[in-house]
Amino acid sequence: MTLINLVFPNRFQKIDNSCTNLKKLSAKDWGKYAFTGGQDCVNLSQGYGSIVDVLVKSLPQSVLEVGKEVTQVEWKRNLDENSPPVVVSCNDGSIYCARHVIVTLSLGCLKKNAYKLFNPPLPNNLLTTINALGFGVVNKIFLIYKEPWWSPGTFGFQIIRKTKHYSRDSTGQVM
Repeated sequence: MTLINLVFPNRFQKIDNSCTNLKKLSAKDWGKYAFTGGQDCVNLSQGYGSIVDVLVKSLPQSVLEVGKEVTQVEWKRNLDENSPPVVVSCNDGSIYCARHVIVTLSLGCLKKNAYKLFNPPLPNNLLTTINALGFGVVNKIFLIYKEPWWSPGTFGFQIIRKTKHYSRDSTGQVM
């Protein structure tokens, strides 16, 4: 058996499960994907930002702040029920009080700042999980043909190429 035959099933599973390391893939939810109808894929020709744009347009202008660097998200405990329990402090000195806050940091920013951004600090199990998360990319290419050349019932293709150098993860395992 050649190396390409050993590598293929591993790559196929990583692509279909959107992961970079099958050893870290959740066994609990493995295989629970179910098609629920609608389009299999949606082409976001304007990028993922177009989803955010639609959501932002549905919000009142006074509830969304952008372009501010948040320095701390503080959860105030034991306040009376009329006081907002969350205080958000920004680097320009502005402070916002709210009942709910949605924190949407990039993974890199979260890894760098999670230990100091939240007061009280996040529990150790969450910090450990944040630090264990990895970066990865799943690229897909869509080709459109005037007439299908493949068999009916074919839902997709996997491309395998034989190269002299295979990617390896941090443990040296072929990916």
